[in-house]
Amino acid sequence: MKITTTARHFETSPELTGHIEERMRRLKRYFDHILNIDVIMSLEKFRHIAEVNVHVNGHDFTAKETSEDMFNSIDLAAKSLERQIKKFKGKM
Repeated sequence: MKITTTARHFETSPELTGHIEERMRRLKRYFDHILNIDVIMSLEKFRHIAEVNVHVNGHDFTAKETSEDMFNSIDLAAKSLERQIKKFKGKM
């Protein structure tokens, strides 16, 4: 599983990068065949936007969340992805 992070209009801190890796590695417990994860973070005035794209064999999951804190945005996006992956795995 390869995790790619992109920051727009700000610089990431090591704490933020570690938090992203921790939250995204948790997705592995729901589905083992995750190929790569793209995390795009942007800062627009007071809105912190986190967009996460998860690529699985034959399927893509996307979550985009906005809040006043980047850590919170990432957590909300990870919860949304967990829900999507659980639903997808249930259908299989």
